[in-house]
Amino acid sequence: MNIRLPQEQQSVLALGVCTRNLGAAFAPLYSVATIDERAIVTVALGVPLQTICAEPTSLSFGHRRENR
Repeated sequence: MNIRLPQEQQSVLALGVCTRNLGAAFAPLYSVATIDERAIVTVALGVPLQTICAEPTSLSFGHRRENR
């Protein structure tokens, strides 16, 4: 049996999967008492960068799926 999500849901799912590791990056930073604030800033700056990269990627994957 071959069950597929609609195209709109596939794009949203791809975007979510590309940005899912942000929580895993922040968790160790908040568990240490004396953390360099630059590390938090670096991870925080990664959020928009991942989103900027993930959106075109998910759209590209979606267009490839439509062309099949």
